[in-house]
Amino acid sequence: MHQYQSDSRPDPASLARPRTCGSLSRARRQGEALHESGGGVPDLERFGPWLSGDEHRASRALRESSLALYAAESGLRATLGSWPAGVNALNPGDSLNLGWITMTGQAKYRAIIHRVDNGGATKIYAVMVQALGAGPLGGRSGLTQMVIGAPAAGAGFVTLGDFGLNTGNTADSYNSTGCGTPATDGCYTETRDSSVSIVAGTTVDVHGAYVYGSIKAAGTINTAGTVLTGSATPNMSPSPVVAANYPTPACPAAYSPYSDVITGTNYTGTVTYTATDGQLVLGSGSHLILSDTPSTGYYYFDLLKVPAALDIAFSSPTPHPVTIYVHDKMVVSSSGIVNNLSKSPGNLKISTCLQVGDAASFSGHGISLTGGGIGYFQVYAPNQDVVVGGSGGGLWGSIVGLTIDATGSANLHYDKALGGGTALAWLSGGWAETQPF
Repeated sequence: MHQYQSDSRPDPASLARPRTCGSLSRARRQGEALHESGGGVPDLERFGPWLSGDEHRASRALRESSLALYAAESGLRATLGSWPAGVNALNPGDSLNLGWITMTGQAKYRAIIHRVDNGGATKIYAVMVQALGAGPLGGRSGLTQMVIGAPAAGAGFVTLGDFGLNTGNTADSYNSTGCGTPATDGCYTETRDSSVSIVAGTTVDVHGAYVYGSIKAAGTINTAGTVLTGSATPNMSPSPVVAANYPTPACPAAYSPYSDVITGTNYTGTVTYTATDGQLVLGSGSHLILSDTPSTGYYYFDLLKVPAALDIAFSSPTPHPVTIYVHDKMVVSSSGIVNNLSKSPGNLKISTCLQVGDAASFSGHGISLTGGGIGYFQVYAPNQDVVVGGSGGGLWGSIVGLTIDATGSANLHYDKALGGGTALAWLSGGWAETQPF
């Protein structure tokens, strides 16, 4: 007698049906049944909203991440274009966090600069930029660019616009720390050489002059009859001067207090100053000596007129460098002289500035040394014209100006002790996208 066992093999029909699970599977089976019987709707119509929702979310995520990437790249360009001065103080291994900056459209970025070399003249930085898109659903992005910062070779006179050096005038270089008798003429006679650089954002005219160094310009260079010891490179593209690298700083909130300027014993002759309008005027033959430790840490005037002598009493043995901010106008005239006691341009900087409400194009009435005026200082005036003129006058130091014009028989002498600044170079390969933070 035979005993039959039940066949445990699956029903062939069941193999034809897909095995699914969950509510979606049940809904799909119900839809299939309804569709087969003619009483339901097609699957695409039934589940289309779910699929389109996923597609919308994926599309938005891609768009938000792209916007964050654009924000990070913009932040990287802004950081490299306006290289922060504080980077120069970083030691190997140090970092500088520039904080969050909100952009138009409410996206924001943060740049962090790491110094990653082992020390030495050539510095290497990793510039890391993090970005957040606008709103709670904004994407995130991160970029890194490697940058080499090497000392710039020779510097001196930089203009965003035109540069002019009158026939017979001289532009050269020297070192104010290179001799044992700086009180004579700031070491000029003993150390003068041919290391000056003239760099212009437009044209240069030095015909018939003496240039002991090199010239670079975005426009033409007129060297007819010029004694030029270095090279002349005209029509440079891109321009050797990028305006974004020379921003005009904001003016302090208030002019220097009267007690910082006039003490009753720090001047001879006639000196007038009103702190309400920031106008300091020295009379002919007068002599004003300012302290190198003003209460605010700087001096700030709207107008500064020096037809006589303006000096700084620098502390010994360690002087405190002084910055004088000038909003509208500075005039050194009639054989006036500035910073004659130390004759060290590194101790004094004249900087123009913008007040609240000033247009970005505000240029004031300029910085001038005329009538044989002499100065031992640095000029930083990217928004103002700088004129050095007259018989026997000149400037020992450096100039950054909107334009520079050395007229009459005035000369320009670059102090190499100021350093050439930092020239940035990008490592090959450009930036790299990093893991979002």
